[in-house]
Amino acid sequence: MRKSYGSTWWGQQWLNALNNIDYSNRLPRGRSYANRGAVEAIHIENNHISAKVRGTRPSPYKVKIQVPRFTADTRSKIIALVTGNPIFLSSLLNRKLPNELYHRCRENFIDLFPKSWSEPQSGTT
Repeated sequence: MRKSYGSTWWGQQWLNALNNIDYSNRLPRGRSYANRGAVEAIHIENNHISAKVRGTRPSPYKVKIQVPRFTADTRSKIIALVTGNPIFLSSLLNRKLPNELYHRCRENFIDLFPKSWSEPQSGTT
């Protein structure tokens, strides 16, 4: 059964950003693994994402990616944007990401999405 990914506006933006930096066709391969239930565990901690994947190897292997951290200055600017706009703050408190926040960040030269892959030293183990 084919699954859909990036069903929200923000999810689609993440997929677009990752597609723009995926020079090794990792995303289609990852989608294929996810669609057939081969991703056994996903763990997200801070800016590190890891997953156990059952591929063609006898035992699952671990895939790791790292999303760049925001600098302290960038975090301060994002916080100021959010706290300075009651609609942003209300939306976030209701677990919704307002699309306009992305545009306001762009106006302030803040990139919310990665522009390159960054992998921990041991890409896969």
